[in-house]
Amino acid sequence: MVSGGFVGTCVSFVNCPVEYVKIQTQMNRHTTESSIKLLMRELFQNKMANAFKGISTTILREAIGCIFYYGSYEAVVRQVCYWKDIPRRFANYSDYMLAGSTAGLIYWTFAYPLDVIKTKIQSGSPKNEIFKNFRRNSYRGFNVIALRAIIVNGISFATFE
Repeated sequence: MVSGGFVGTCVSFVNCPVEYVKIQTQMNRHTTESSIKLLMRELFQNKMANAFKGISTTILREAIGCIFYYGSYEAVVRQVCYWKDIPRRFANYSDYMLAGSTAGLIYWTFAYPLDVIKTKIQSGSPKNEIFKNFRRNSYRGFNVIALRAIIVNGISFATFE
């Protein structure tokens, strides 16, 4: 679980600027500037200040999310093998698909509210707007993310293992 938190922290330094550019591109649909050009402009003209806007929330989201992601994956695989009374090396694709789907769902269950905060920070929302109606809006749109997480992570882990 500690390694999951470490991985989440490390990946945040790549995710944060990439997600910042994605959000800025989505907000400004009339731009002809490519994502790479926007990222380079932010990194060099603004001295990385904007590109790393929301880094602390990104680190928190990724560290917590990855701890639960890898921890739950391993726990589900072990539990399924225990129920079937088989060693892990005999687990099949459906076992890994179940574990991956569960891990993806658990990741986003814990990370989604932090992602909402991070997105508001990176989109330039005023500070007083970031937590406005947070209880009501913190899981808005979660069902789409949950469905995607179940499918993508189930297939990913079944393919990887």
